[in-house]
Amino acid sequence: MSIAFLDPGNLEGDLQAGAIAGYSLLWLLLWTTGIGLLVQLLSSQLGVATGRHLAELCREEYPYWAGKLLWVMAELALIFKKSLGVQLLSRF
Repeated sequence: MSIAFLDPGNLEGDLQAGAIAGYSLLWLLLWTTGIGLLVQLLSSQLGVATGRHLAELCREEYPYWAGKLLWVMAELALIFKKSLGVQLLSRF
């Protein structure tokens, strides 16, 4: 996760989509932002403590197939996030 997830333009777009959808997506935005901040905080603490980032540690700790599965899941999450946002905005 990068700081781009929390940039003002992204949050503004999410809030605008929520306003169009009757604010039903506002709770989702609140939870995803909170969970994203928690994951970013834990990842940064892991990096400070070990000197390595999360991807390096996953590659060393898990078997090859599990590392590839984690990578595929991360890529799919990004794809679905972007496609869901486009679908929501194009609906209105």
